[in-house]
Amino acid sequence: MFLAEGFSFNFDILETNLVNILILIGLIVYVAKGFFTSTIDARRQQIIKTLDNLDENLLVSNQKFLETTKQLNQINVIIEQLEKDHSSQKMLFLEKRYSVFVNDINRLFDLAKQIIDKTSQDTFQFLQKYLITLVIGKLLIKYIEGVNGKSAVKTEAAFSSSGQAEFLDLAVIRLIKLGLDGQLSM
Repeated sequence: MFLAEGFSFNFDILETNLVNILILIGLIVYVAKGFFTSTIDARRQQIIKTLDNLDENLLVSNQKFLETTKQLNQINVIIEQLEKDHSSQKMLFLEKRYSVFVNDINRLFDLAKQIIDKTSQDTFQFLQKYLITLVIGKLLIKYIEGVNGKSAVKTEAAFSSSGQAEFLDLAVIRLIKLGLDGQLSM
């Protein structure tokens, strides 16, 4: 009911249809009770089944997680072993390369030493032959001086200037051969 001052409550039960509304709600509850009960039971069964499936899935997932963790640990062990094998193979390879390098260096040093020894030996033999040739040449010049009566300086200069140095070398070799054969007597 409307008052001049605003709204007010109507406490008349018949006018407000409160009884009708309560009867209608009771009737709906009585009729829908079986339907709501079966729907709620079906929903409860579905929830229970879903929870059971989730429990099973959780157990399977935990088992797979444990298996995967175990496999991961095994893979890590295999990786560590491969790394150790790789590092040991790398060390063997480096040691082998080092050994080959050292052998090559030693061989090169031995070869260089042989070359130096051969060169020094050849040089010594050359100097020895040169000194012998020089001494025999001086003796030959003195011998020729004695035979010809010329001075030693003139005879040496004559051999050097006239291109007879080769002749002097051949003469020295001939004198050596004659001396070795016992045909030269001094």
